[in-house]
Amino acid sequence: MNKDIKYFGIDISHLVFDVMDSDGNYYQFKNNELGFKKFT
Repeated sequence: MNKDIKYFGIDISHLVFDVMDSDGNYYQFKNNELGFKKFT
């Protein structure tokens, strides 16, 4: 059984997308190709 599962909540808008992980960490990225590359 893998206990290292993380969950993410993602809110996408026109200019940015906000991400919060299951540990309560908050991140914000630009809603463009560079922002998506930084997220992954």
